[in-house]
Amino acid sequence: MWGANVVAMFQKAANCYRTQKFDKHMRNISIASENGAYKRLLDADPIRWARWRTHPLTQYAIGEVAKSIEQGKTMTVQPISALKFKVTSGMKHYTVDLAVRKCSCLEFELNFIPCPHAAAAISKANQHPYSYVNSYYTTENLGKMYSAEVFSVAHPNEWNIPLKMASRVVSTPLNPRQAGRPRMSRIRSASQSSSGGRRVRARCARYGQSGHNRATCTEYIPISEGSQVGSNEFAAASTSRARRPHRYGICRGSGHTRTMCPNRGP
Repeated sequence: MWGANVVAMFQKAANCYRTQKFDKHMRNISIASENGAYKRLLDADPIRWARWRTHPLTQYAIGEVAKSIEQGKTMTVQPISALKFKVTSGMKHYTVDLAVRKCSCLEFELNFIPCPHAAAAISKANQHPYSYVNSYYTTENLGKMYSAEVFSVAHPNEWNIPLKMASRVVSTPLNPRQAGRPRMSRIRSASQSSSGGRRVRARCARYGQSGHNRATCTEYIPISEGSQVGSNEFAAASTSRARRPHRYGICRGSGHTRTMCPNRGP
């Protein structure tokens, strides 16, 4: 009979999904087993009893699909046909056609990975999003990219460059500079925005109403002793608009010009 520790490690090895975790639990079983439990499990063929399989997709594709699934949970899906859906994200609507693997946002057909709208439609159709990822993102094709021989490059002093190519001067591209300050961050799409694609309405800092801000507020500001907000607003506005007397550099007084200053010398 196997001990309780070996049984617990066997259950973990049988239920894990990743290769690294499966190998880790099997190593622990080989160390803890005293009556040949490790050998008996290998003889029973782990493919028959273990859930572990080598995932066909790359880690990048798995991460992108997980992001799309998480973002698609907040979207509303309405079926149009068996494989065509209308997906609502905030105030925008998208059409997803799973038969041709296209979405009106164009991310699905350009990246070949389900976008958040497609992930929501795939979940509505009770299908798995991994089946809609292009074979370009499989680990098999990733290995084929590095299967060819790659030779090292010699030192630049040993390069044999033709005289015609060595005398050619490559100028920088003539891209006209756009007006304004250059952007420090890219413009995020609706699916990547923090508000989930919903437009955030402005609120007035004075009264808390939506649709306008403090500068464009047209509400009446009461001026009375019982209204502290109105008196403070009026005082601040009158102070900022009041014309202050100009002071000059000779006597620092007001009411006359520099030329007519009585303290000006001959």
